[in-house]
Amino acid sequence: MNLRHLIFFRELARTQHMAKAAENLDISQPSLSYAIKKLENELGVPLFEPEGRNIRLTPLGKTYLNYIDKSLKTLNDGNTLIKELINPEKGHVNLGFTYTLGQ
Repeated sequence: MNLRHLIFFRELARTQHMAKAAENLDISQPSLSYAIKKLENELGVPLFEPEGRNIRLTPLGKTYLNYIDKSLKTLNDGNTLIKELINPEKGHVNLGFTYTLGQ
């Protein structure tokens, strides 16, 4: 499973339009189609179904989207935390000293 494919899935689920999602992701439409097909093949279920010129999530796609949203948010929170922890201008400094030196 590819992280980029999950990001592509989330954007396509949001827009429900291949061309718009591809434009928002700054990739070609065939690349987006390929990524979604690969994800669907890996999962063994269709995540989208056609609806006129647009597409919509299948019930399984809606369920999967909830997990993808939570997972990507958790990953983003972890990235943010690491950036804060290595930033020398943020955070806390823990000082330790013995009792005798404290007086």
